[in-house]
Amino acid sequence: MKFWLLKAAGTLEDEERILDDSVVTIGWAELPDLSNKNKEQVKQLILEKYPGMRGGLSETWAGEIYSFITKIRKGDLVAVPLKARNEVLIGKVTGDYEHRQLSNFISHIRNVRWLKTFPKEYFEEEYDVDFNSPEALFPIKADSEKLSGLIETKSLEAL
Repeated sequence: MKFWLLKAAGTLEDEERILDDSVVTIGWAELPDLSNKNKEQVKQLILEKYPGMRGGLSETWAGEIYSFITKIRKGDLVAVPLKARNEVLIGKVTGDYEHRQLSNFISHIRNVRWLKTFPKEYFEEEYDVDFNSPEALFPIKADSEKLSGLIETKSLEAL
């Protein structure tokens, strides 16, 4: 099991949508279904959509999108910082990559089961992450004891 930080932008309504629909997204709704695409094909689609983009940036974004599609697995944990609240949602991935239009921003998704929330400050300190970093998706280092503590849930009413 891996633990991922997933910082997807979007509107406040999109944040409510991922919570209500139990999904995570990488954004990029303007791109088509990426189910059978390799990283280079994803990069090409980005460059076609944004022809003036620098090569290094398109490479980075293609890598993040491709990781969302291929490297995140069922059973992995995801942490999603919310803009509307000073919280981080923790969820367990329950589905494979899907392309399903849920909003203007949300179409590349994975189903999750939301487990709990943490205050952003606590989460940043406890897991040594920087929410201001430019990366949208990256693995978080955490020992097995911390990961098992995330999976244990007492109540989902806070969500």
